[in-house]
Amino acid sequence: MVSFLLKKLKEYYPQALKERFSIEEIGEDIDVLQKICEVRKIVDSKGEPDLLRAESVLLKEFKEGKLGKITLEHADAFRL
Repeated sequence: MVSFLLKKLKEYYPQALKERFSIEEIGEDIDVLQKICEVRKIVDSKGEPDLLRAESVLLKEFKEGKLGKITLEHADAFRL
């Protein structure tokens, strides 16, 4: 689910990611999740970035509308 969401956000709403998580350059999914960890200070018990918790944060904030008004359906997806 996170991969799908990040794909759509990067394609249609990169500004939402940049603004919400202070990301300057949108790269690979892992880079986005690591930046979320860095910005939100999300680390595991060893002090390493906790990517699973970052995924949860991303999904939760998307669900709550904190990334803005976003739709995952686009007209171009329905072309034959």
